Amino acid sequence: MNIFEKIWSSRTASNDASDLAENLGISPLIAQILASRGISDPVDAKKFLYSTVRDLYDPFLLEGMEKSVKRIKKAMDLHEKIVIYGDYDVDGITSISILMKYFQHIEYPVQFYIPNRLEEGYGVNEDAILKIAEDGTDLLITVDCGITSVHEAQVAKTIGLDVIITDHHECQSEIPDCYAVINPKQEICQYPFDMLAGVGIAFKLVQGLMGEEFYGFIDEIIDIAALGTVADVAPIADENRIITKFGLEKLNETSNLGLKALIEVAGVEGKDLNTGHIGFTLAPRINAAGRIGSPHLGVELLTTGDQTRAYELAQELNALNEKRQAIEKDILEEAIVYIEKNVDIDKELVIVVKGHNWHTGIIGIVASRIAEKYYRPTIILNIEDGLAKGSARSVGKFSIFDAMSACKDLFSKFGGHEQAAGVSMPEENVTAFTKRVNDYAQKLLTERDLIPVLKVDGHILGRDISYKLLDELDLLQPFGLSNPKPQFVIEDLQVDKVMMIGKDKNHLKMIVHDQNRVFDSLCFGCDDKYGYVQSKDKVNMVAGLDRNSFRGVETIQLMIKDIRKYTAYAPSYKALRSQYDVSAAIYFEYIAKQGLEQSKVKLEGFKDLEASRKTLVVIESSADMYDFIRLYHDRVDYKYKIHFNEIKVPSDFDVLVHPLELERVMKAYDQVYCFRAHDLIDNTERVKAEIIPEREDLVAFYKMLMKDGALSGSISETSRKMGIKTGIMVMSGLILKDLNLIDFSMSGHSFEAKMRPKPKEKIDIFEAPLFKRLQDYRRMSYREVMQIEY
Repeated sequence: MNIFEKIWSSRTASNDASDLAENLGISPLIAQILASRGISDPVDAKKFLYSTVRDLYDPFLLEGMEKSVKRIKKAMDLHEKIVIYGDYDVDGITSISILMKYFQHIEYPVQFYIPNRLEEGYGVNEDAILKIAEDGTDLLITVDCGITSVHEAQVAKTIGLDVIITDHHECQSEIPDCYAVINPKQEICQYPFDMLAGVGIAFKLVQGLMGEEFYGFIDEIIDIAALGTVADVAPIADENRIITKFGLEKLNETSNLGLKALIEVAGVEGKDLNTGHIGFTLAPRINAAGRIGSPHLGVELLTTGDQTRAYELAQELNALNEKRQAIEKDILEEAIVYIEKNVDIDKELVIVVKGHNWHTGIIGIVASRIAEKYYRPTIILNIEDGLAKGSARSVGKFSIFDAMSACKDLFSKFGGHEQAAGVSMPEENVTAFTKRVNDYAQKLLTERDLIPVLKVDGHILGRDISYKLLDELDLLQPFGLSNPKPQFVIEDLQVDKVMMIGKDKNHLKMIVHDQNRVFDSLCFGCDDKYGYVQSKDKVNMVAGLDRNSFRGVETIQLMIKDIRKYTAYAPSYKALRSQYDVSAAIYFEYIAKQGLEQSKVKLEGFKDLEASRKTLVVIESSADMYDFIRLYHDRVDYKYKIHFNEIKVPSDFDVLVHPLELERVMKAYDQVYCFRAHDLIDNTERVKAEIIPEREDLVAFYKMLMKDGALSGSISETSRKMGIKTGIMVMSGLILKDLNLIDFSMSGHSFEAKMRPKPKEKIDIFEAPLFKRLQDYRRMSYREVMQIEY
């Protein structure tokens, strides 16, 4: 049985946000959300909340911008032929459209070229270069592609065609040799923000070409720039935030005939359009043109001045999108059947699926669906005429671009970035690729990496939820990658009613209440995932907050992201904390005295349980202990016992925190796992901060004992009076005991300490072997210090 489907993880702020709240006059909760996203400086926070288009960076900070602007202006002065070459997705289509709008504005004729997705594939290709040159082109400007086109750039140079590459994808070891390259990811580029979408680079090029006049023209293109930025899932931070924020404002009152028609046809006219409407409603319709139709339709839609034609194009794109959805559904079903028959999910960390007669314009979307369903990096390949063409999507922090780069000798062509890539290879290389990409992943991915993480922005109660809070949350808009919509843990809710709604009965609606309020809560597209939840159950949930208006009445809805049944009998983390701190100190004393020469114990990561077998789960950090208690009790019905340091009487299912003599203890069990919900770096810093004392901690403890001669009582109460962590107080006592300066003993939650006779010779307590060993550990990695490898 899989213990849990998602880890609920708090976004941690770098420091206290109270100063930020006071400086900006915002609530502590909003300040904390900002701080947790790396915005803790009042100046940065003010810019984040109240930026204007005048806060855009100087475009000439981009490497290659000045040279490109001069060449384009020279081309116009000489009446040369200019062609814009762009990708067929929304980012490429909007990039082309922005440059086309600029050239229309100055009444200079230019043409554009988009490769056929099925026949030419992604990016710049040699045949297209030759054809464009034969047509008399003097200057070619690429948008959203070209950074990996080393050969094609050389071909262009050989035939005398000047090429300016504007791109935002990851650079490879060799940069194309062409007239100029604008890409903030180049090593030589010092631009302050390197995460612009392709449309963002095109937007900056227009800014560079227009100078101060740009701010009079910006309303003509910023809605298009926002559309491409959101569609490409670029982080909504820094300059992208400015583009998206003001682009959305313009989109809601757009004068662009094509966008107006598309908004109407898509059924979102009159709504307060946000990034969700772009990502799930508008962008897919434009993308459909590049996937199964002609991407030229998208450019024509965004640049037309004919209202009738705009409406015709919008209807055509809408029909293409419906066709795309049907094709996607068929391919997805076939891909799932392939996986169930041919892929061992427990062993293959990267899913590679191959099929025939699949529409290559759709398989990227299917790759995203599969990656989401199985939470594995996924590559979907279509085999045709001996060639495998496909799309890759990643999960978590795993870079699919780096993984593909490790196999690039197998490919005819590939490109992309950390989360998505495109590839083509001979069919006979697919088997070797599947093995090598999985071998690469095995070295980098752990069990923990393959469990989805649900980031939460804090815990709130029903009484905290108000329209004022929603108004404050609106200050953080627009939401997207790197600035997700805030979501909170809401605990101890009672379920009053559960129902499945919608045409296909695949949306969950629950009415819930706590001591303060009653709420409607919704989960879209979750089918029967939460079928175990029934009326009168108590649940905890992660949810966002939304306004809902029905028949003129506005209410606040909880938008469910995950649900867990509340278990009244789960052991209390707070009650266990003191025991944990004592056990951690004893554990580190044990490790220090044993020395690092001890052999490491190799354990599997905790994933599945067989109820019929005796099981031991080993835990090493407080955060992991807390997560295990919470997550385990929310998923499994039978009980376990928690032990600290040792197990005197084994049971069928034991959890051992900070084990001593682990190899000996393991012999009593059929299966032994290590549970780590947090990565090694987090655990390292957490354990060190909880256990290892500084010099002043030792001095404070010793002086207090010298003053009173003896101390006894509650470990946690005494440490609180001293103003230090419980584990550090206990470890201080053990260090002083190690020097024979004091007697120190513990029993349960209590301790006794008293001074020993004053030594005849002066002792430097900082030379204590145990203290020195712990200071060494402070500088070492968690992996070096702890007993367990996994």
